[in-house]
Amino acid sequence: MEFAELLRAVFEQGDRVFEYFNSNFDPAKAIPIAFAALSCLWSIYVKWRNSGYRLVDRLEEFIEDQEKRVDTSRAA
Repeated sequence: MEFAELLRAVFEQGDRVFEYFNSNFDPAKAIPIAFAALSCLWSIYVKWRNSGYRLVDRLEEFIEDQEKRVDTSRAA
């Protein structure tokens, strides 16, 4: 399967989903779905943001370890 075929198939499925929700739109059902989607996106954003902080901490630990190794090598 080529990428163009895959992309077309994905868009066709997306179009079917959109048509289903558009034809059966009910605000009482849409509000909880929107709330769940926003909640999910918020948690993904928080995890992504915090992973960057953890990466910086790990990088600083690595640099400190390397500096200690260099200091011990120079002392020897």
